[in-house]
Amino acid sequence: MLQITRIIAGLRRFFCLFLALGLCAPLSAAELGIDITQEGNGATAQNGMQVSVHYEGRLSDGTVFDASRPRGQAFRFVLGAGQVIQGWEQGILGMKEGERRILTIPPKLGYGARGAGAKIPPNATLRFEVELLKTAWPPKLQQARNQDLQEAQKNGTLIIDIRRPEEWAQTGIIEGAELITAFTKSGQLHPQFQQKFMS
Repeated sequence: MLQITRIIAGLRRFFCLFLALGLCAPLSAAELGIDITQEGNGATAQNGMQVSVHYEGRLSDGTVFDASRPRGQAFRFVLGAGQVIQGWEQGILGMKEGERRILTIPPKLGYGARGAGAKIPPNATLRFEVELLKTAWPPKLQQARNQDLQEAQKNGTLIIDIRRPEEWAQTGIIEGAELITAFTKSGQLHPQFQQKFMS
């Protein structure tokens, strides 16, 4: 009887281990792979920073679907603002300027079941070689001078001037800025502002 109890207990442990491994497999499939191929020594990328990167994206079979270098222009975005796929958000966070990484991004952190156009099929695991070129904090509004805004604009930042027309007339505007009044004279949020930036 004692022998049968031990066998049953052993089978239960084996079954629990088998079940646990089976349940963990889908979780590990959603993990982001990060391989550092070159250490960096500059500033560290943090959420809220504008980052500039060069990259090359490949499918599992090695097909290149996108790359920044052939275009001759680095890709810029604000880290943590949801402008890129989650695999990039997580994989670039903490990189140092000059660092190179290979990011292996599972579908859940990439484009998922929908894919992306004709180049990225549904449920594709993606492999990106990424080099962090530059990080910069966007200018703080209370400290921003026209020169700061013009420099940010040169670096690809969209400048949106939400002041009223009478304020534009008093202090001028930055050429190329998106002009839209955010508030009506009564202090309410302007309907055009809501349509353009909140829908």
